[in-house]
Amino acid sequence: MAPPSIRRFLTRAGSLLTCLLVVLAACSPRVEVQSERSRIATFSRYRTYVWVSSAVAARTTAEVEASLLDWRIRNSVDRALAAKGYVRTEGSASLLVDYDVVTRERNTDTFREFFRNRIEEPFAQGSTEGTLALQLVDARTHEMAYRASATGVIDEHVDRRRLEAAVDRMLADLPHVMEKGGTR
Repeated sequence: MAPPSIRRFLTRAGSLLTCLLVVLAACSPRVEVQSERSRIATFSRYRTYVWVSSAVAARTTAEVEASLLDWRIRNSVDRALAAKGYVRTEGSASLLVDYDVVTRERNTDTFREFFRNRIEEPFAQGSTEGTLALQLVDARTHEMAYRASATGVIDEHVDRRRLEAAVDRMLADLPHVMEKGGTR
């Protein structure tokens, strides 16, 4: 058994680490995810998908950021759909996939920013918050089969891991493809 001084140190260090993790979790932006699947869509028919819009090209330095975001979103969606058994194709597909990003200014509401805004010339007014909206449309009927959105996932510094986790949550209710054309 460890001496009392070491036990006290470990207890204090553990408490400090717990407090630090709680503070970090509170400071990180919260991602809100919503999804909805059609009640009339026949998911057993869906096995392949194609992107409706083409990838964003970076022809100028101003377009590099948009192109990088497009690439990250497409890779995250491709990875999540592949994990569920869907196959991307460039030809005829059973699902048409597309996304949109909508941004808006968000006021800050943290304790620290509350006091920063009390200064005569506030320097922390807010930030840009983005919503990623994903649509999967039945290629034959052109009816919406599945849609999902994640608010708070797109910002000035798009974190790849946070984006991938949000896309996974967005597609959590999408059925898996089964071996013989069905879904599980």
